[in-house]
Amino acid sequence: MNHKNTTQVSEFLLRGFSSQPEVEKLLFPLFLLMYLLTIMGNVTIILLIRCDRQLLQTPMYFFLSHLAVADLGFASSIVPKVLQNLLSQRKTISYHGCLAQMFVAIFIGNADSYILASMAYDRFVAICRPLYYSSIMSYRRCLQMVTVSWTITMFHSSIYTFLMSRVEFCDPGEIPQFFCDLYPVLEVSCSDSYIIDLVLMTEGVVEILGPFVLIIISYALIFFTIIRTPSAGAKRKAFSTCGSHICVVVMYFGGISFVYFKPNANVVGPQDTWAAMMYTMVNPMVNPFIYTLRNNEMKAALKRVIRKRFHYSIGPMNLRNTTDVSEFLLRGFPAQPEVQRLLFPLFLSIYLLTLLGNLTIILLIRSDKHLLQTPMYFLLSHLALADLGFTSTTIPKTLDNLLTQKKAISYRGCFAQMYFYMSFGNSDSFLLASMAYDRLVAICFPLHYSAMMSHKRCLQLATVSWVLPIIDSLLYTVLMSRIEFCDPEEIPDFFCDIFPLLAVSCSDTSLIEMMVMTEGVVQVMTPFVLIIISYAFIFYTILKIPSATGKRKAFSTCGSHISVVVLFYGAVSWVYFKPNAKNPGLQDTVATIMYTMVTPMLNPYIYSLRNSEMKAAMKRIIRKRFCIGPMNLRNTTDVSEFLLRGFPAQPEVQRLLFPLFLSIYLLTLLGNMTIILLIRSDKHLLQTPMYFLLSHLALADLGFTSTTIPKALDNLLSQKKTISYRGCFTQLFFYMSFTNSDSFLLASMAYDRLVAICFPLHYSAMMSHKRCLQLATVSWVLPIIDSLLYTVLMSRIEFCDPEEIPHFFCDIFPLLAVCCSDTSLIEMVVMTEGVVEVLTPFTLIIVSYAFIFYTIMKIPSATGKRKAFSTCGSHISVVVLFYGAVSWVYFKPNAKNPGLQDTVATIMYTMVTPMLNPYIYTLRNSEMKAAMKRVIRKRVW
Repeated sequence: MNHKNTTQVSEFLLRGFSSQPEVEKLLFPLFLLMYLLTIMGNVTIILLIRCDRQLLQTPMYFFLSHLAVADLGFASSIVPKVLQNLLSQRKTISYHGCLAQMFVAIFIGNADSYILASMAYDRFVAICRPLYYSSIMSYRRCLQMVTVSWTITMFHSSIYTFLMSRVEFCDPGEIPQFFCDLYPVLEVSCSDSYIIDLVLMTEGVVEILGPFVLIIISYALIFFTIIRTPSAGAKRKAFSTCGSHICVVVMYFGGISFVYFKPNANVVGPQDTWAAMMYTMVNPMVNPFIYTLRNNEMKAALKRVIRKRFHYSIGPMNLRNTTDVSEFLLRGFPAQPEVQRLLFPLFLSIYLLTLLGNLTIILLIRSDKHLLQTPMYFLLSHLALADLGFTSTTIPKTLDNLLTQKKAISYRGCFAQMYFYMSFGNSDSFLLASMAYDRLVAICFPLHYSAMMSHKRCLQLATVSWVLPIIDSLLYTVLMSRIEFCDPEEIPDFFCDIFPLLAVSCSDTSLIEMMVMTEGVVQVMTPFVLIIISYAFIFYTILKIPSATGKRKAFSTCGSHISVVVLFYGAVSWVYFKPNAKNPGLQDTVATIMYTMVTPMLNPYIYSLRNSEMKAAMKRIIRKRFCIGPMNLRNTTDVSEFLLRGFPAQPEVQRLLFPLFLSIYLLTLLGNMTIILLIRSDKHLLQTPMYFLLSHLALADLGFTSTTIPKALDNLLSQKKTISYRGCFTQLFFYMSFTNSDSFLLASMAYDRLVAICFPLHYSAMMSHKRCLQLATVSWVLPIIDSLLYTVLMSRIEFCDPEEIPHFFCDIFPLLAVCCSDTSLIEMVVMTEGVVEVLTPFTLIIVSYAFIFYTIMKIPSATGKRKAFSTCGSHISVVVLFYGAVSWVYFKPNAKNPGLQDTVATIMYTMVTPMLNPYIYTLRNSEMKAAMKRVIRKRVW
């Protein structure tokens, strides 16, 4: 025949299922559900037997744990590829993948057969030779039987696979089955398969009929012995010990016999496909449920494990329930103040660089269509997002503890931190593996790259990279939340990680440690192994490239990814896979800092500095957004002034507005200056955190109004309502700085009220003068930095003629309304930064008052409730006024196109609110009125 060598075959088509889309849509969720049940059931069997000593020392259950491992491997070698093919139009498997699947399926499938025979022999000894059971079925004998079950099948599978690799195949290589099995693959071969058929006949007797005959003989002797038992109760008891095993044997060998031992077994039809589904998917799924539901010992063991691990307080030390633990002490860093003073600015710098770098990566990729449509950079944007979450889970709390004397974290906060840390950390691992797969396809299969790395495939990879870690992290967190801890609860690390928490637990942690070892293979080692395999194929392909330039170019596309992988897995391996990982020392702390802080900080700079495509994209974005516009544009340096059209042009209206705004401004100056001088002159108020913050709010209101009102008054008196170009952006900068400072200061004052009402005994410690200074500093510095960013971005855009701003001062949205360049980048920054600058403080205020109201409602006396509410009244009034107007202006639809209602709302929060704030605080507040009397009495008399 017209043959071709196997070395020329690149892939096979799997034609086991109907190609109708409606059938595939039904099969995918069915097979996915079966696979998940298989994993859940068999992992439960393994963990249950390994955690219960009574079961582990019983030969029958020792064999059962190996059968569960075999079922897991058997299903995992077939089902994932089936699911993938059901989602794709082209049902293919690579040549090497086919042989690998065949090897694993034959190896583990035949191991199933031998283990079932070993279990039958165990039942034979238990029933027919009960007095010699312990000596015949010793632990050593069980190990020998298991070793034989795995070794012989591996040897035979290697022979089969080697022989099959020497066969030649015809075009097209369509396998009439949903996975690579011996007979379906032989059906598409073109060479003489006589030798392989002969080996199959002889080896098949050993591999399948041999164990099956042993099972039949064992049960013949068992039934003969049971029949001779005189008591009906004893007969029932003996039969019941075999029931689960018999069910599994009938299901397994029934499916295999139909597929392999029927006439014309090498001709595969629809019935063979369904029979193959029975023993490759249904059996591994059903086996663990048969053994747990039909077996009293398994059910009793399950109850013992649940009772032991989750309900009873058993431990070597004086324990208490986890519900009694209120907080943990974090002892990861040296206690010397001089060391902590050095670490704080270092970690703060790292965190800010991490935020800057990863946000830049995300915005750059999302803004550049070329990068967004490239799979590598699509995955990179997800990696940057994971790094952002990863660092934001640990560093903020670390910074907080470096500034406080008590390095504590609440019980719930600890487990929340552990959950998010593990979710983001494991997502990092899976995303790095996905990016390695992308490089593999790009270099080894360049002609198929667009098909193999389609947008749908990228979404699948990203979804799996987020969903699996979330599920596994939830499992860990639930298990960890059930253990008990010793006094004192001192965690030898700077954040809540699983091993440091286990180090201070007093309960039996063997179940969790076993979960860590099994799940750790899935979450960390599996992606790492996939990365290693991918790069092995990549390097093998690159070395076959004849030109040195081609090799360098191929290597250069992998350089950034390899650097990140080495940094991440190097530190992770040191922390989690060294001996005594449960007892972290100084070296472990340094290694943890490497992968929790340094690696997320370096990743974006590695990709931007080492990657020509990222640098080119950055240049495209800058050129596109700041230099070129779609209309008849001119450079921003040519713009000398803007026209402010916020008020009606009628002179009579302007004559009314001028005295009104002047009165408002004078009252604002009077009120806020009074507040500042009053608080600064009265030591009692100055030493009170609430009034210390209030003085800063009054200063912000002064700057806020002085930025906008004087220019508005000037324009009301002049015919030409203009503002210079530089004056406009200066006004924008100061307006945004003072406005956002207002927002942060209101949140700080809400936090003060929270501590005062919910934690009154800790108020002086939690709201120390140092803490107040920190809150005030953050409230000023962050808005200044963000406002500078906005102003720089806005100053690079271009404006159309005439430059008429539909507002009475220079605000960001009215300016965007008259620009001619592409503003998508600035709008994206506004959306992201807006969350930080406005919604984050607002959310903190809402959360604070939720806790405050909850605490107040628990106060038994009505007087106590009224007194508590009265301390919040002034602040609530100010918050409602400020955020009500801000929300109307900035968070309504079409915020870029201000109308009359927006102008009125803007007047409310730029003029009316700063004017009313000091009067609200003085008229509604007895302490302020008392302080005013003290100051007047002191100064006058």
